[in-house]
Amino acid sequence: MDCLFCQIPAGQVPVPGGMIYEDDLVCACHYAQSGTPEYLGYVVAQPKRHAKTFADLSDDEARAMGLLIARLARALDECCGAERAYMEFYGEVTPHLHVFLTARYPGLPSEYWRANI
Repeated sequence: MDCLFCQIPAGQVPVPGGMIYEDDLVCACHYAQSGTPEYLGYVVAQPKRHAKTFADLSDDEARAMGLLIARLARALDECCGAERAYMEFYGEVTPHLHVFLTARYPGLPSEYWRANI
């Protein structure tokens, strides 16, 4: 299995603190890149099945991803005190749908908003 995002739910890649959420279709975990400082409120949601984009999801997977993303954003707001939860997916480096959610906290200067977090 060469796909990093297929290895995560298979337990072949350790995730900080373990899975945040997991069911038959989707999962979410904290995300940390090897050798970089960790950022509180940086999480990733993904389907468990290898799907390259949203267009590749079944209807059930799409519903599960949408609900998971909304719940993670709500948790970042309510539990972490985030003012905003940013979401991004490109899929060009690793062609497996994975949506990063990043918390933006109150008082963060605007030059660090969006991709500059």
